[in-house]
Amino acid sequence: MSFPDALARTADRRRSTGESHQALHPLLPEDGSALAIPPARHAEQARLEAELFLRLRPIGGLCAHPLGIIRLRPKPDRLTIRVINTPYIVMCWAELLLPRLTGEQDADPRDLVVGVPGLRYRGHPRGIHLYRPATPARITLTGFSTRWWDRIISRMRRQYDGLVPPRPGWTPGERAAYDTSTNSPIIPTPVLSPLLRRIRATAGTGTVNSTSAWTTCGGIRMEATDGPLCADLVRLLGDGPTGTGWQVTHQRCVCSCGDHHDGCSIDFSDPATGTGIYYSNPCRPSDLDGDGAERRLIRSPPEPPRQAPWGDGKPAAPGHFTGGVGTVVHPSPLPARRGTGAEHFDGPGGPCRVASRTYRVGVRPGQCPGQVADQPRQGAPVWDRRRSLLR
Repeated sequence: MSFPDALARTADRRRSTGESHQALHPLLPEDGSALAIPPARHAEQARLEAELFLRLRPIGGLCAHPLGIIRLRPKPDRLTIRVINTPYIVMCWAELLLPRLTGEQDADPRDLVVGVPGLRYRGHPRGIHLYRPATPARITLTGFSTRWWDRIISRMRRQYDGLVPPRPGWTPGERAAYDTSTNSPIIPTPVLSPLLRRIRATAGTGTVNSTSAWTTCGGIRMEATDGPLCADLVRLLGDGPTGTGWQVTHQRCVCSCGDHHDGCSIDFSDPATGTGIYYSNPCRPSDLDGDGAERRLIRSPPEPPRQAPWGDGKPAAPGHFTGGVGTVVHPSPLPARRGTGAEHFDGPGGPCRVASRTYRVGVRPGQCPGQVADQPRQGAPVWDRRRSLLR
């Protein structure tokens, strides 16, 4: 078997889990097929992975890796996760996963425990082993110093009174929360466990990747801040050699369209359970410049041009750079996104939203401040990297 053939047979799994070809090559099947991703063998293993995935949702886009996961090593009876080597991300994992008792009275048993009920940990020189007592579920965290974990736990014991000590058995509150979830399941384990084992498939090429999933009426809502191309996602999660078998029921893809700003959306359906997975990706690859940075200068929907109060009184060209401070405007009709620091500004071409940082643009003598030199053709985006605020 040639090296290019072997590399192609591990491509989809490497894209979905972050593993290296050297680690996957000994696992290649002899029949010449692509290397698949094994599902969880035990129901308890799949359930622990699903609950872990939902609990880690608040991490958001704190780094360039979804949920702070760099690499996974899925096995039928175990899942090894390599977490980014950042103390703050490790702290988020500990605070979101380890169980704490709220101390409330007369509440639903599931509201009495914060975190994953029954989750215990055991330190090891190679990482932190997460498990549930008397169950075959095992998840190993690697990629960081175990001393960080010990220090984080020591701080949590001082900060939280209800932190469950690392005892081998279950507390009554944890057992009640676990039994209640078992009798009335609201967590679609057959969907979330395979998704966690392919979490790297939801990551794009940007500097921030946030993949969130939460339960809705009759399905799962999944959102990626900077997801991959829709065709790649459908292959990796759907009908590809390493996919889950999900079927696409509806798709709206604007990956290659520069004049749309609503993002992409794909509706999947799991044939085995009938669960719907509703995916959305607000930030498309075409929203990024050549360096992968999001274009943060945003132009509002156009309005009738206003009369310029300077020069010869000609209307200012909407969407062009204007003189002064804080008036740099990008004409591309991109949506206002959270976290961009955009502010409203009443520019000569209409109301605009500009980045919070300001930039002074000079105007040549005799030139209308509503125009700039080397004007592009009508309707083309004005994006001069020399005047970019992202530098």
